[in-house]
Amino acid sequence: MPMVPVGRDPGSPRAGARTSGPLLSVTVTNFNYGRFLDQNLSSIRNQTFDDLEVIVVDNASTDNSLEVIERHASEDPRIRVVAHSENLGMFASLRESVDLCTGTYRVHVDADDFILVPDAFEAQVRSLEANPTMAFTYGRLVMVDTSDAEVFVARAFPHDVVLPGPVALETVLAFTLNHSGMMFRLDAYRATAGYPDRYAHVADMLLAGRLCATGDVGYIDRPLYAFRKHGGNLHLRPELHVVRDEMIPVIQASYAGLPAGSADPAAERRAVRRALVHLPTQYVFSGQHKIGWRLFWESAKVRPVDTVFQRRTLSLVGRTMLGPRAFDAVATRVNSTLRSLPSRSGEHVPAADAGGAGGSREETTMEVLGLHRGEVVEVRSPAEILATLDDRGCLNNLPFMPEMISRCGRLFTVDRRADKVCDTIETLRSRRINDAVLLEGERCDGSGHAGCQADCKFYWHEAWLRRAGSGPTTQPDPDAEARLRELICASASYHDGDGAVRYRCQATEMVRASDDLSTLAPGPYLNEYRTHDVSLGTFVKVMTRAAVVQPLHKLNLLPIVPVKGPSPKSPETEPLGLQPGEWVRVKSRDEIAKTLTDKGRNRGLWFDREMLPFCGGTYRVRRRITRIIEEHSGKLLELTRDCVTLEGVVCSGERSTSRWFCPREIPCYWRECWLERVPAPALD
Repeated sequence: MPMVPVGRDPGSPRAGARTSGPLLSVTVTNFNYGRFLDQNLSSIRNQTFDDLEVIVVDNASTDNSLEVIERHASEDPRIRVVAHSENLGMFASLRESVDLCTGTYRVHVDADDFILVPDAFEAQVRSLEANPTMAFTYGRLVMVDTSDAEVFVARAFPHDVVLPGPVALETVLAFTLNHSGMMFRLDAYRATAGYPDRYAHVADMLLAGRLCATGDVGYIDRPLYAFRKHGGNLHLRPELHVVRDEMIPVIQASYAGLPAGSADPAAERRAVRRALVHLPTQYVFSGQHKIGWRLFWESAKVRPVDTVFQRRTLSLVGRTMLGPRAFDAVATRVNSTLRSLPSRSGEHVPAADAGGAGGSREETTMEVLGLHRGEVVEVRSPAEILATLDDRGCLNNLPFMPEMISRCGRLFTVDRRADKVCDTIETLRSRRINDAVLLEGERCDGSGHAGCQADCKFYWHEAWLRRAGSGPTTQPDPDAEARLRELICASASYHDGDGAVRYRCQATEMVRASDDLSTLAPGPYLNEYRTHDVSLGTFVKVMTRAAVVQPLHKLNLLPIVPVKGPSPKSPETEPLGLQPGEWVRVKSRDEIAKTLTDKGRNRGLWFDREMLPFCGGTYRVRRRITRIIEEHSGKLLELTRDCVTLEGVVCSGERSTSRWFCPREIPCYWRECWLERVPAPALD
């Protein structure tokens, strides 16, 4: 295939350049974008960072593209041109352009796009040089029209941030990253499969996903590049099956390519849900309702529940029915109301005032972050956390526990807000807890509480967290971890009047760390949906159940015991001796009833209403339970009878009266007589 080089030989040094080659390779691929090329190449040539080469690949353009390219190449020896006599296709040209790069880093600027600021290259190269493990970096997504007027801006994060690739992947796949301006290490690119041969609309998204598996991701919260929206954009052309055939497979492939154990299934599900309505939203909000709803219908045929039951669908309906002006007015009023609710971002609370009785530490200003599900946070340093605690190791009577110290300085994803807690000690009702969240996958291993196996989720006060990348707020203190550990370990246990050891943890102190909450107050339920803790489908399902069941409970028409047995004494059963990793089937409701007393118990263990949905299901044994801390007394209970937990089988908070939407996800405890051993499921 003939190539016509124009400009300098890439191997010849230029004044002031390293003889080993440039630090940055800039690539441009073009087909019939002559009307945009002058602005594109001028913005590249005007960059303050000049240790670069520019490779322009033209795909047999029939307009004046080559004239524009050759003029710039004649004026700037850094530009090298590859002109093809036939069109290779966009992604073949992209792969070729990367193969021709001789730099350490590579950035691509599509021929119809341009660079907004003269120091874009300088800022990105500086970020990559300062972070050797960073695979790529990018800035805000700025969309302009053919007259360069700004029509849309998307900020991936509210500040500069560097995140591990697996953590950043969800945001990278959230359509806030543009191919133009994604600067990556060529070594990282070569460690991947590069640009794919298919997925014409989202191949660049798959490349970004692949790069997330090779290192960290940097985001610069500035408008660096302009993505031009016009009639020729490939990915803006409506393709009815692009979600099914490209977007969902690319998201799945991106998560499948992450290092073992680093993929987050919940984040993958959120990314898929977002993709289902991305194109419909784009078209409906630009006034092209017919195309938008046709695309929505295609997504609904692929995944009906995930497509219909989400907030973005409500926005589509509202925009279509009300029109842009009325919809914007309603949205403004709704957002204003939501921002006025408690736990809003930016509120500040003095630490000494929040610390509760006995607080003796210096007053410190703490930011209430207003965190939501899916946000990435960093656990603050031991010194910062120590500054928030009273002399009992608590903030607002919520203990910071020894098991939590190892998380300091690490990044996690918010699983959900924890604005309420299930009171399992006194009232069996929900209680309110302020400014706390749960983090994905984070449970107590009991190592600081005599090996308790309750497997409780940690509650994290927002004062113990910061949004990822927002930087430290205190000076490093090498002795802080030792002082923090000494304080909270001393508070984790005590001796009662009889000399017996009692334990304190978040579960035993939860009543003191929370406030009364009316079961009938609508605000906490609405917050579950407002803060994205539950989907619209789950919200409607649980609220419908609550509307029926809660009055029955109040009128004593709902049986307290969900399943009763035939006699006052538990029948004798043969133990199975189950071990972690074995597979079991949960017996049917009727089979379990035969093992229960007329009080719904088996040898003292209650069969709870929340366990009913698991009847008939097949699960793997997680662990045998031999010791747990009794929440109301703090005693360590040694369990001598068979008791196991199953993987993924937890209380959902969807069936417990007066405790709707409890976020604790307490593992369900199972007697072996409620289970039967089965072979492991066959792998597909």
